[in-house]
Amino acid sequence: MNKLILAAAVLNASISAQGVFAANDNNNGKVSVCHNGRTVTINASGLQGHLGHGDSPGSCEDRRSAVVILQCAPDGDGIV
Repeated sequence: MNKLILAAAVLNASISAQGVFAANDNNNGKVSVCHNGRTVTINASGLQGHLGHGDSPGSCEDRRSAVVILQCAPDGDGIV
């Protein structure tokens, strides 16, 4: 089960990080975050504070859900 949670977390982080780094490259040290359902552009130095109170990296439009399907091994203690 831990491997399943880790796989989902890694996938979510990689999708979210794409929006942050893309914005940082194009906006002179600024990044976009989804704040209360609205996309705002902030200084990169303020990113951790926003993430700390539940904002998401990237624009609100970039927020995507991914479905990860993993097959469990027959003995139940691993992922195939």
